[in-house]
This record gives sequence, C-alpha cells and structure tokens, in this order.
Amino acid sequence: MDLDPEDLFTPYRVLVDISHQLKLKPNEFLIDLGSGLGRVGIVMGLLNPKLKFLGLELMKERHRQAKKAAQKLGIDPRIRFECADLSKMTIPRADCYYLFNPFSYLTLRRVFQELHKNSENKSFKVVMAQVGRPPRMVKRHPWLKQVYLSPIDRNWRAHGYSFYASR
Repeated sequence: MDLDPEDLFTPYRVLVDISHQLKLKPNEFLIDLGSGLGRVGIVMGLLNPKLKFLGLELMKERHRQAKKAAQKLGIDPRIRFECADLSKMTIPRADCYYLFNPFSYLTLRRVFQELHKNSENKSFKVVMAQVGRPPRMVKRHPWLKQVYLSPIDRNWRAHGYSFYASR
C-alpha cells in the first residue's frame, strides 16, 4: 500500500466524532480489534468515563505501550489491552467493535466469521475506519447493515468510517 504513516491510525478528531456519533451508554463494552498503541481505547475511555474497553493487538511492543499509557492515565483496568492474534482466537461478545482495516484478507475473514457467530446471540454495532469506502468485505455479510457513512475527510487522505449494525 502507498500509505503515509499517519494513514495507519485514526486521527483524534475522527475518534471524537465517532464517539459523538456512537452515543455509547454507561457500562457498554467496546472491543478494538487491532488496537495498536491504544489510541481508540484511551480516547473513548476518556470521553466515556463508564465505558468498558478491551483492545486486542498482535504486536507486543504496541500492546505494551497501550497498556502503559492506560495505567499512566488512571483508566486501567476499565480500559484494558491484551496481546492477541485475531486470526486464532474467539472474539468476546461486546456491544460495539471497532476495527481499522488494513488487516490481511485472511485475518479480516476470520474476524467476520467470529463477529457473525457473536451476532447470533446479541445485536451490536461495528465501526470500521478504512482505506477506501466502503470495504468490499462487508458487502459479503448480509447480517451487517450499514447505518452511517462518514463524509470524506480530505485531511485523512480520503479515509472515512462507517457504522454497521448486526441483524
């Protein structure tokens, strides 16, 4: 991919917008699939003081830095981070899932299989920040319905985000 390093994370202003659009309720559970350095959990945790959050990240150093930041800000253990391989795990049930997409195709496919299983017992929201709009993978999953598509953010190299609801 021809991406600037700044394209590989969701800007803070976009996370604030996502938080306002999501209207998370107290004690809702949000999981970030591929949480990187913890940006989503930290911002959402600070904006939503009763939110429960789990960030799952494959890269050990990113995971370590996210955990350290949450501890320093005093939002740990409500905002937790775990080192995990999404291609090999059962994804816990949550009220909302966040994922930034550049996953590999196989990992993304596995994530959608897990989310589909979770949708059989509980409805939830999915927020996808993405390169390209909307991601083709989602169209193959009729159990997800797009409920919001953000305007193009030209300062974020035409990235955007979408909200989906499980049916």
